Amino acid sequence: MTSVLNVDTIADKAGSGPVGLLKASAQKAYISYNFDAIGIDNSLNMSSITDNGTGDCGITMTNAFENKFIVIAVSGGDSGISDSGLFNLTIQDETTERTSSTFRAQYAYVNATTNKSVSNKTYQNASVNGDLA
Repeated sequence: MTSVLNVDTIADKAGSGPVGLLKASAQKAYISYNFDAIGIDNSLNMSSITDNGTGDCGITMTNAFENKFIVIAVSGGDSGISDSGLFNLTIQDETTERTSSTFRAQYAYVNATTNKSVSNKTYQNASVNGDLA
């Protein structure tokens, strides 16, 4: 038999907080930002971004995670983009270790004529999942 649950709000038993998740994890942090202007458009648990050069930024989270082994997904692009190819992301490099409260993102694209070209893209997004400290 099919069940339907229609609600406007779900809260804990006391009615004052979020419900606990069993065998599931909610998104803990996200950010949407403009790389050209180095400005945050929308965020949850993200405090700042730092311009480290063309196509390279550092992102600091408001609350630290339990450890540095968090899951990070990042994407980027432009409207009217002229460079065709795949956008590549490097979460960390040999000199910048990811921590429980910071990570580094590097945006680049590759195509048939360009092996790798680092680039600033107007629209950047990152999502972080893991357990908060």
